[in-house]
Amino acid sequence: MINKYLLKPALLSSFIFAGCYTGMFNLSANDNATTSSTKKIAEKKIDSPANSNSQNSKEKLIIEAEDYFKTITDVGENGKVDVDSAELASENAFVALYDLGDCAQIKFNIPQNGNYKIAVRVRSGSKSDKKSYFENNVYSFKIDGKTVSLVGVEKTISKFDSSGGGFFWGEMILPTIELSKGKHNIEIKIINNDWGAVDVLYVTPTGK
Repeated sequence: MINKYLLKPALLSSFIFAGCYTGMFNLSANDNATTSSTKKIAEKKIDSPANSNSQNSKEKLIIEAEDYFKTITDVGENGKVDVDSAELASENAFVALYDLGDCAQIKFNIPQNGNYKIAVRVRSGSKSDKKSYFENNVYSFKIDGKTVSLVGVEKTISKFDSSGGGFFWGEMILPTIELSKGKHNIEIKIINNDWGAVDVLYVTPTGK
């Protein structure tokens, strides 16, 4: 059984991208003006689906990044860490990490002590190479402040998303991690390249 928790953002608009090359989007010259007028969706500084009444440890948590993110680092050169929209993003929305060094945190709650698989759906590549963000180690991850290694899985890569300059989505996975009942968080940081994107977090009990 899948238990999906969603909060619909009140307002969405999107940046206008001029193109995509070498694993990056290209912003048009007018995008600085667009930045200040784009989505005014406040970060949801609330508890994640972790606070639901569900106590079923077999349920898969599906946590929309745009609804539960907190900015940790915002370099601000190409744009603010913020919610943007894309055709093939879950719920058509995602958290944009525009700059090298940008970092966002997503909170989640575990209903019961156990081992869990962690998967984060992110931008996997550019128009010219759908795996480039996986292969070039664009993202780093921490769970509860400790560095963890997530690996991009090619079979999860989406069809081409023509939004903006065009790119692909895919899941980066940690097969198993032991987590205690209660609140946790995962941080996603851009450490190589620009124009990262975080769509959704999946937390699945492994039963092991």
